[in-house]
Amino acid sequence: MAGIKTNVKVGGGSQKKTFGPGNHVARILKIELVEPAYAKGRKMYHLQMMLESKPIGGDFEGFLINKDDPSKGRFAGQICTIKHSSFAFETKEIVSKKDGKKYQIDMVDEIVKFLVILCAECKSNFMEEIDGKYDKIEDVVKAFNKAKPFKKVWMEFCIAGDEYYKEQYLEYRCMLPKYEKGFKLFKAVDNPNGTVLPFDESKHIKKAEKPEEVQSFENVAEDDVDDIDFATDDNVEEIDFDSEEDEFPFDLED
Repeated sequence: MAGIKTNVKVGGGSQKKTFGPGNHVARILKIELVEPAYAKGRKMYHLQMMLESKPIGGDFEGFLINKDDPSKGRFAGQICTIKHSSFAFETKEIVSKKDGKKYQIDMVDEIVKFLVILCAECKSNFMEEIDGKYDKIEDVVKAFNKAKPFKKVWMEFCIAGDEYYKEQYLEYRCMLPKYEKGFKLFKAVDNPNGTVLPFDESKHIKKAEKPEEVQSFENVAEDDVDDIDFATDDNVEEIDFDSEEDEFPFDLED
């Protein structure tokens, strides 16, 4: 009888499978419209993008591309899900601080402008090709995601974040920061024009108050063990690059 095999690999290295705020080079895997939890019947959306970093290498193990079919392999890079901004797109009237005049901001126009800028960085004519084809902005974004003009384009990003604690662990809800004159919030790596906004923690991180320390595991009762939520590959849904109906693997409203 052979002895118990104890020389086994445990875990996937010390690096996290996700990345957070900072200046990063990444590619977009998916983009979609997401209604914020606070909408409560108002017509408003975030543009949400799923990013993958450059391959990490070494003993890094990324999320499974399909948790139900490990043969499809893992992501070579870390994953981050970001919103286009802290504020959702919404049709509304604003008053200029300079001249006191009222201006109308149209949700559809603003979403289209964002996609046009993204297309320009991807050297894509997709938005021109679908001009007048769709009546609903939801269909425009679905078509954009299905065509994936961004799929093979590596980009530089400045990513901001709101801190929050999940069971004593610091996490971030990520988004593009507020625009600053003279800088871009993202651009293609091979685009020589423009500079991406440098990350500044003092401006780009919204701090959260750290909760009280929990008791050590030695003092955790058996009944409490089920309440400890450890991140696993089961938390990540399959990403079907040929489907427009797939789900984002991370819930930003945790």
